[in-house]
Amino acid sequence: LSLIIVLGFALVLIGRIPELPSSKPILPGNFGAEIRTYILENFFPIVFLVASFIIGIFIEIYSLSIRRNISSLKVESWSGIVLGIFMFVSGIWVLTDSKVLSVFTTDYGGTLNKNAIVFISYISIMLLPIIFISFLQHIIKIGKILWIIDGLFTLNLFTFIILTIFYLSKEFYFLFLIIHHTLIYILMIIGTIYCIKSLRGTKDKQKKLLSRGVLMFMFFSGVAMIVFLFGFPHLYVIIYGMGFVIMIQYMIRLTVYKTLSTYNQSIKIELYKSIAYTDILTGIKNRNAFINEQYGNVVNKNTCCIVMDINKLKWVNDTLGHNYGDQLIRHSAKVIYDSFTDIGVCYRIGGDEFAVVCQNSDESAVKDTIEKMENLISAVN
Repeated sequence: LSLIIVLGFALVLIGRIPELPSSKPILPGNFGAEIRTYILENFFPIVFLVASFIIGIFIEIYSLSIRRNISSLKVESWSGIVLGIFMFVSGIWVLTDSKVLSVFTTDYGGTLNKNAIVFISYISIMLLPIIFISFLQHIIKIGKILWIIDGLFTLNLFTFIILTIFYLSKEFYFLFLIIHHTLIYILMIIGTIYCIKSLRGTKDKQKKLLSRGVLMFMFFSGVAMIVFLFGFPHLYVIIYGMGFVIMIQYMIRLTVYKTLSTYNQSIKIELYKSIAYTDILTGIKNRNAFINEQYGNVVNKNTCCIVMDINKLKWVNDTLGHNYGDQLIRHSAKVIYDSFTDIGVCYRIGGDEFAVVCQNSDESAVKDTIEKMENLISAVN
């Protein structure tokens, strides 16, 4: 897909773009000479492009930051990355499908090729369903039918690029435009049926957000088509753009909900794991952690295991009470942890038994640490 995009824009740069059929012919003399008139007539596409790029950049930075800093959200961060790309491409499509760029074409003395603008518009509208299905892939488990449609869109886009290379006639491209729009209608019908079924009695918030967003987009798309057929092409892009705005808003909400729910779930898993592998009395790792972590350790000449216990713990419990016994265990664990934490991992493996596993430490460093521990014991006593 990336190669297709690169190839498409390479064709634009070298100017090898045939005359393509356009729903709104780009001709000089459509605008007033004043800049104010031009901006007013093209206000929505310009604002949509700027907003989609600013929000898209913010989403990309946010998603990449999550991917880099929170390992448990690497999969979910992809949905944000794809969402940012969707916003960029939707902004490009709204811009190129309007008449904003017309004043920069060669017909006005500019440098842009009007066929290249239509070409980029084609590429954008063909990419949007592919990117949207990719977004769904990272949010929910999509069905086989969507994978098939995704493949058809990709094949259609690839065929379009190949035909452009061979510089075929306008009528041939128009045929593929019909095929592409047919695919879009099929996708809309399937999406609408899926959304209506999903909204019936479901308590899944993800499905609700997705279904409502898709249905709203379908509604605005249908209205845009009707407006276009009744001869109001200047409203077509505005209404379609409003559909994109609503759809993107639901996609953002869905991404945030998915990210937060996964993050909360990962916190719970880490908490449960911490409880399972932490000794509650001392706060250091317990016997379960000791047994589990030794499977991954490599034993060599730089590996050292120190095992120790507390003298007369039973006497303390029997004579002074278990509260004093617990205090003795806690003080002992703190001394061991403070001594060995720089060179090893400390565990409480029994009632009065402790172990320290040192990896990549030489004998002199371990002996120095044992001496440090003995000094700490004297200081505590």
